[in-house]
Amino acid sequence: MKKLILFITILFNLALNAQNSPSWIKNLKIRQSFEDDDSKQNPAAFTMTFPKGKESSYLIDMGVLYKLNSKSNTKIGSLIAEYHRINLTDEEVNNFQIGYKHEWFFKKPVVSVKPEDLGNPDYFDAWKTFKLNSAIKYRWDDIDGSHGIAGSFLFSYFQQGSKYKTWWSSWNINENKTFAWIVTPQFGVEFQHNFKADSTKIAGFVGRGVGKFSLSFGAMKPDPDDKIIPLNKWLFTADMSGKYDLFGKEYTDNRFHPLIKTGLDIFLIYKPVKLIIGGSFTYGDNPVEGFKEFKFKPQQFWVVAIKIQK
Repeated sequence: MKKLILFITILFNLALNAQNSPSWIKNLKIRQSFEDDDSKQNPAAFTMTFPKGKESSYLIDMGVLYKLNSKSNTKIGSLIAEYHRINLTDEEVNNFQIGYKHEWFFKKPVVSVKPEDLGNPDYFDAWKTFKLNSAIKYRWDDIDGSHGIAGSFLFSYFQQGSKYKTWWSSWNINENKTFAWIVTPQFGVEFQHNFKADSTKIAGFVGRGVGKFSLSFGAMKPDPDDKIIPLNKWLFTADMSGKYDLFGKEYTDNRFHPLIKTGLDIFLIYKPVKLIIGGSFTYGDNPVEGFKEFKFKPQQFWVVAIKIQK
């Protein structure tokens, strides 16, 4: 755990000094997880207590992404690593993943202006397509002693441009730039293959169908350094997902895996990284991240945590 805290401190220090750091630092993103659509606000969360003479408690939900250089803005590849450590629940979580993520827009936008203006999303006449978010990861789970591969292939509907009143999987901002919202539906498949585990019950292959829906909204304020995109003041997020074991070996007696996450974040600092304080509620289970049922029932917990995002 001391090594992990040192790693987080070094990473945070690099982010804080991004302007004076090597250029590759600018390709780094920090989130809670990179399983979902990249348009979502999903800051990494930390809370730790070290009481004298008692067991320490942790909540660490953190992912790091390094964007690989690409000339295409419709096919984007990245290296990812995630660590999830929670002992605030009945069934603990201690899960590490490393792998590759790919984002693919099936169509290019229709543009009516010169390419150098593409930084402003309003310049897109129309961009209406499906997007595929895929990830292949190697995972270790210290709680059940399992390791193996996991992958997901999630489709989302993407709509953006000056011709559309409502954007999907992209941020909608009112004319005064004081309020923003985003709606992101996703569907697809997920697989998990545990090569080895402490119990033979959780070793083997399973394939799942996946459906997700995310809604976020919040107040905004002008960014003096960016006339196009304003800054968040506060943000409410509700994520709902359901996974169902379609074929292969079941790791639990329940084939259905619901997961509901809600949160309210207050933004304190914006640069060089976003520093946030927020409260959240989590209910359900997520087998790939090691968040499992306890005594055949979904787990749930509330937490107030410091969060960072880059």
